[in-house]
Amino acid sequence: RDGASDAARDGGTEPSPEGISPDWRRTSQAIGAWDPGGQRPPAVCLHDRARVEAVIPTPKGAAVMWRQGGGSCIALAAASRGCGTVARVARATTMVLDESTNTIAVLGYSVRNHITVEVLDATTLSSKFRLKLPLLLSWVVQTKQTAGHLLLIAVSEPYSGSAFVIDLVSGEVFRKSAVSKNVYRFFPEAVREQMPDFLKQHQCSCADLPGGR
Repeated sequence: RDGASDAARDGGTEPSPEGISPDWRRTSQAIGAWDPGGQRPPAVCLHDRARVEAVIPTPKGAAVMWRQGGGSCIALAAASRGCGTVARVARATTMVLDESTNTIAVLGYSVRNHITVEVLDATTLSSKFRLKLPLLLSWVVQTKQTAGHLLLIAVSEPYSGSAFVIDLVSGEVFRKSAVSKNVYRFFPEAVREQMPDFLKQHQCSCADLPGGR
């Protein structure tokens, strides 16, 4: 964000990110930290040319995801120090934070276009489990009532209209069909799997996040 623009609009003088790192916008650094002198809470800054897939807030900053080498990388960015812990996951498109379990659910697709869900510890980014579901398309629903769970609503056959609930602690999956009345049954077709071997050969680094080049 541009603090100078905010100051001009509000009629005040607020320090911009340049006040902390004078040449930050002219470097290839993609993630920075901005502490505006106590006038506003510390913030995580993304370079305006950083090519990221998804960004979600976390209790201490943000989680940033970008594609690399056939998979995806996720970095935890803290408002006090910029880019920190980094993890490698399979190709992903969406992240969802569940504060009640301190987990991040990362959703993507397998080579057969089945939805994959990998659940990470939101503090360390260590993998808790990884699932593959025989779904092509679904909605992700998150409310206060879904705390501790990931709720998917299938929108493709043969499960169109079915609700799938993933327990973010145990990894168990339950399904309620579109015609049943609030009856969730264990869904054995959900398969636990390991990260593909070719992805394990490539590590992620904050320096790999494209930005400013």
